[in-house]
Amino acid sequence: MTLRSQLLDALRFYYLHQYQAVVDSVSALDTGDAELSIALRILQAKAHYCLCRKGAAYSLLASLIRQYSYCEKTLTATSLLARLFPTHPYSRNWVEWLVQFAPEMSESHAAYITVLSYNNRKGEIEKHFRQFYSNLNHYDKEYCSLIVSASLAEHEQVRNRSKELLVSSADPVDFTRAFFLFALSSYNLLNSKIDETVLAAESLLNDLSPISNIDRARAHLALARLCSLYAADVPKTIDNLKKAVESGLYEHPYVWWVLGMLCSARWRDVDTAILALERFLSLMSGSVRGVYDIFTESVHNVYEMYAHFSLAFVILTNLI
Repeated sequence: MTLRSQLLDALRFYYLHQYQAVVDSVSALDTGDAELSIALRILQAKAHYCLCRKGAAYSLLASLIRQYSYCEKTLTATSLLARLFPTHPYSRNWVEWLVQFAPEMSESHAAYITVLSYNNRKGEIEKHFRQFYSNLNHYDKEYCSLIVSASLAEHEQVRNRSKELLVSSADPVDFTRAFFLFALSSYNLLNSKIDETVLAAESLLNDLSPISNIDRARAHLALARLCSLYAADVPKTIDNLKKAVESGLYEHPYVWWVLGMLCSARWRDVDTAILALERFLSLMSGSVRGVYDIFTESVHNVYEMYAHFSLAFVILTNLI
């Protein structure tokens, strides 16, 4: 089997949402062809991202840019890096370079619009979208229309467009973002009724079946974010975090960390708090440090310090 046919097989795994199979198959390949090597590493980075291993995805893309610098070879890697990490301190620099160096490339403008949306540049987003609409491919037109509508708080359009994108098989790296926007727009249209919002989101999730366990876990993470940051509903946040763990994120240390910290607050669930914090500390003592995150070592240490403190406090108060 040729390397190109193996790349096609890896692409097939990716669009079948078999992300671990992508990682395994690509990791086993060894090629001296720079173009093919870059394509394989980009695909591997996308698979890692879909497995919620953001640290691994970031490391692969950043290493490509360090190896080849900012040039024609790394255009796709740079656009993907900005699209996946739009809040990164250098994201604006990445997309500014992309639209200047490769204005004809659809991914340049999709990344640019994504970064602008996360930096709350509403006026610039719509202007750029209209100006470079013809440069976008069919999929990016649909994706960017969703991002623009979300930035303009067009809740009805966001709900419809996100649903259409998900039903018509969105690129797997965009799944969580599209699902979160569907849930958020539903929350706004339902007058901030979180119970009805969760039901609507779970109904859509069931409509997408068959769906992989990891995609279901990603959806529950998106719902946990909504329940926590927008609805301030701790019980529902905890419930969705538990579902995310059960669906495929058992190895994700920071899901366990958040679950443990929430359950330990006001002694909501002592047993789960102890289990979750111990699980976090166990994982962090292994080889997952930096796989699921892009934190510095000092930040890792802060998380571990809080986990140790909370675990000791919960156990102590439970004994008294």
